[in-house]
Amino acid sequence: MGDIFGASLYALEHRYYGDSHPRPDSSVVNLQWLTSHQALGDLAAFVAHVKQQEAEEHPQDLAPEDVPVVVFGCSYPGSLAAYARAKYPASILGAVSSSSPVEASALFQAFDRVVQRVLPAACTAKVKAATAVVERRLFSGEEEAVKVAAKFGCGADVPMKTHDQRVALLYVIADAIAESVQYNRQPTRPWIEEVCACFSETASEREETHDNKGDKREKHDNEEDLVNALAKAVQLMLAKLKMTCKDSNLLQLTDTRLGPQASASARLWTWQSCAEYGYWQVAYKDSVRSHLIDLDWHMRMCNALFPLPSGSKFSTDVVAETNVWSGDKLVAGVGAATNIHFTNGENDPWAPLSVTEVSPVVVDRQGLSSFTIQDGSHCNDFYAYGGTEPVAVTEAKARIQNAIRAWLEDFRERREQQKRKVDPPLTKTFSATSVGGDSEL
Repeated sequence: MGDIFGASLYALEHRYYGDSHPRPDSSVVNLQWLTSHQALGDLAAFVAHVKQQEAEEHPQDLAPEDVPVVVFGCSYPGSLAAYARAKYPASILGAVSSSSPVEASALFQAFDRVVQRVLPAACTAKVKAATAVVERRLFSGEEEAVKVAAKFGCGADVPMKTHDQRVALLYVIADAIAESVQYNRQPTRPWIEEVCACFSETASEREETHDNKGDKREKHDNEEDLVNALAKAVQLMLAKLKMTCKDSNLLQLTDTRLGPQASASARLWTWQSCAEYGYWQVAYKDSVRSHLIDLDWHMRMCNALFPLPSGSKFSTDVVAETNVWSGDKLVAGVGAATNIHFTNGENDPWAPLSVTEVSPVVVDRQGLSSFTIQDGSHCNDFYAYGGTEPVAVTEAKARIQNAIRAWLEDFRERREQQKRKVDPPLTKTFSATSVGGDSEL
C-alpha cells in the first residue's frame, strides 16, 4: 500500500502492550491509564508529530496541514482507526477499519450464532454433545473435575474447587472452538476442517446391539471418545495460538508482570473488556458453549481479577458509556464519522458489532463505505496470500485502495482551493503530491 501511494508507513504499539509500558505492572491501580481514550490521545499526538516531521523535511513546500494521514487497523485496532477519524477529522484524513467491533456489547450472543452457522452441522452436534459431558463431569466432584481439566492441559496449578473455576474451563473450551471459526482462512489455514477432524473417529453412533450391560459400556465409551476428541481439538487450537490452557483461563490472569508473554496481553485485554467494551460471548438456548457461561459469570470474573468501583454493575454501565462516545458515532451516524471504509468477513463472529453494507449509517449517508468478504473470517484483508489469495480478498483490497484514492484526490483538491484563496495571484502553490508524495499512517 505504501508503494502504491508513495507513502510513509508507521506502526504504533498500543500502550501497555509489547514493550510500551507507561507503568511498572498491570495491577489495578496502574490499569486506569489503559483505555481507548488514552490510546487515541497517543495516536493523535503521534500524527501531529509525523505531520510536523514531514513538513520540516520539506520546509519550502509543505506545512503540517498539507500532509494527509490515513490510519489502518483490524479487530480492536480497526475500531481505534474508525474512532480516530471520527474524533480527529481535522488531522486524520481517513480510516481503514477491518473486522472492527465498533459497538460495545455486554451481551454478545450473536458471536456464537455465527460460530454455529459456520461450523458444519455434524461437527456442531458433536461439540455440543462433548461439552455437555464435560460440564456434567466437572460438577461431579473436585476429583473428577481435576481429571477432566487435565485432559485439556490444565494441570494442578489451575484449581477446580469452585463453580466459577470450573466454568472458566468451559470458557477455555468454547473460546478455542470459536477461534477455529474466527481465524479460519482458506486455503492456507483450514482450522475448522482440522478441528472437526478431531471428532471424525468418535464412536458416538454405533449400530451394534448389546444387552443392558453392553449398552452402558457403549455409552461410557462414546462419552469418553467425545471428551477426548474435544480435548484434542482444544489443545490443537491452543497450540496454534501459542497459548496454554492456563493462559486462556480468564480466572488465572492474575500475574501483573508486563511483557511479551501471552498471559500478559490476555490480562490487559480482559481489563479493557471489563472496563470498557464487554464483548461478553454469552450462551443462548442451544448455543455451542455451555449455558453456564452467562453474564453473571463474566461480571464475577471481572470483579475477581479487577475489583471494580461499583461492583458487578460497573462493567455493564461502562459498555453503555463506551457506545455513547464511540460506537454511536459510527453506528448511529452522528458526529464527524466520514471517510471510513469498513471490511468484514462473512464468517467472522465479530461482524455483528461492525458496520456492514446494510448498516443504516452506510446506506443513509455519504462518506462511509463497507465491503463483506464472501466466506471470509477475521482480518482476512490484512494478510498476504501470495498466489493463493481468494478472489473476494483481492476485491476487498481493491476497494480499500479505491477508497484511499478518492480521499486523497478530494484532499488535494480542497488544499489547492484553500491555497488559491490565500496566495497572491502570481504565487506558485504546491500540494503534498507535487513535491514530497503523500504520507499515511
